[in-house]
Amino acid sequence: MSTTATPVTRRAVLSGAGALTLAGLVAACSGNGTTNTSAAATGKSVEIVTCNFDPFVQEITTITGAGYTQRTGITVTPINTGGPSYESVDQRVQSDLAAGHTDAVAMIGLNSLDNYVSAGRCVALDALAHQAGYDTSQLYPTMLDLGTRDSQLYGMPHSVSTLLMFYNADAFRKAGLDPDKPPTTFSELQNAAKALVSAGLRYGATFKNDASGNWCFQNFLRSRGGTMAGPDGKTPTFNQSAGVAVLDYWTKLFAAGLGKTMTGTEMNAAFGRGDLGIMLNSSSYVKTILDGSKFDVRAAPMPIPDGGQRKCVAGGDLLVILTRDAAQQKSAFDAISELVGPAGITTLVKATGYTAVNQVAATQPAYLKTFLDSNPLFAANTAQIDDLVPWFGWPGQHAAEIEKAIDQQITLALRGSTTPQAALDAAASRAKNLLGS
Repeated sequence: MSTTATPVTRRAVLSGAGALTLAGLVAACSGNGTTNTSAAATGKSVEIVTCNFDPFVQEITTITGAGYTQRTGITVTPINTGGPSYESVDQRVQSDLAAGHTDAVAMIGLNSLDNYVSAGRCVALDALAHQAGYDTSQLYPTMLDLGTRDSQLYGMPHSVSTLLMFYNADAFRKAGLDPDKPPTTFSELQNAAKALVSAGLRYGATFKNDASGNWCFQNFLRSRGGTMAGPDGKTPTFNQSAGVAVLDYWTKLFAAGLGKTMTGTEMNAAFGRGDLGIMLNSSSYVKTILDGSKFDVRAAPMPIPDGGQRKCVAGGDLLVILTRDAAQQKSAFDAISELVGPAGITTLVKATGYTAVNQVAATQPAYLKTFLDSNPLFAANTAQIDDLVPWFGWPGQHAAEIEKAIDQQITLALRGSTTPQAALDAAASRAKNLLGS
């Protein structure tokens, strides 16, 4: 199999094949979630709440395990929520607070940060970074921006994914398409999908459409010049012309028999079987896609609406510090600095396909450079680093309900059960009601 190429949220990047059950591993590493008494007494015990995703727990135990504890005196305990989504982290943090316990660190979805900051739940990291002599310039500026609010860093970028176009280069050749010149616009994507279906593929193109906080839709919408909400962050705008045009494009493409709405699991399976020629999916699935395909898989930046400007909505998570204990904050910052350091990011990227947030890791042969040079699919998302924008999250306690309503209406339109305008208007109305606006 060739891998030549040209270049997941509170809700979702962790689903399907990538989400593995680690009850045994976590039990061995973290016991029942209690902390070592002597370590806790000196602020040297750090709990990190994470969702149930194997590479995350493996990175924590590898990078901040026994060797790290021996070197620093800090004991790091991964607390696995058992749930496959970042929403399970929010729920665990909330339940712990209700029980009178504040976790030291949480791995939260990028679209959750505003709610954590506005609720005063996480602490600013700038003073801790200065105190530790930590050089934030080792992280890509656009990555730091994802965790910055009001000129203060609240969330340390950790696992960041972008929406990539994966395609079957063998199917491209059979259809008379040049695999070295993949589509870059929606018009080109439609033409490629038509050629692939004409050449015998069951599906030409599709995108991951499941409970993912409207992540794919946001990528298309932002690249078309639209927004999810107005300046107040509460007034829905996704049902305006840009959003309708995006949904209309996909609705017509599917109605023409060139694709079908699919969940991430369904899409990965169809692509691996060779039934689907092009899929738009998270870069976090690179390893899963490679392991599940027996043909020439390639990846490129996502195609964008004609005349638009690429805006890559960052998926994935941030590491935030929740504890109010000053000594524990120092230990927590040391631990998260280690996880986003060159060695930590190298471990994470090789296991998944997430974008390297650390420039040293990405550019030094001792870490990822040689690996990325020889494994282009893992490097494809680096072409979109400069185009990163924050993942919009709705304020308040009804964010999950709003996102679910939008996902449901988008699916109805894609299935032909309603029009794009009616679907988005219905979702906007539901959002207004839940927000009280």
